Amino acid sequence: MKKDLRELIEQCIDQAGADAVEDALHAILEERHERTLTIVVNDWQHPLQDVHSRGEIFILSRGSFDYTNAKIVVAQFESALLDLGVKLREKKWTKIYLVPFGPSVLSMQVKLFVYRILHIETTDVLHIGNNKYCDIDIKQREITSKAR
Repeated sequence: MKKDLRELIEQCIDQAGADAVEDALHAILEERHERTLTIVVNDWQHPLQDVHSRGEIFILSRGSFDYTNAKIVVAQFESALLDLGVKLREKKWTKIYLVPFGPSVLSMQVKLFVYRILHIETTDVLHIGNNKYCDIDIKQREITSKAR
């Protein structure tokens, strides 16, 4: 921890008391938790794990889709994206996790949709086998600036 931050914390404790500083720090963590959203694209075949439970959970869809034809698929995906748009506009989210269960095309649409609305790049939760998951947090803006 930087020395000036440590001094600031000590000054706050001296002036407001340790309990008040501890409460304020907990409030910061709680607010951050409240502004985190985990989007589960489809809750059907894969069991949700603790790693999928960060912040508020939003289940975009449940069960299988009707794949009779492209028009029906597009209508279902658009309906799901409309619901997501309402959710994304509920509050000022600061962190978005994307659990890409279900159709990969829908997961790609969700990722782009989140970016178009919030200008936030999602952290994608990848299943790496044997019931293990890891976060994939690629900063595409940084990559595009390096690719010039």
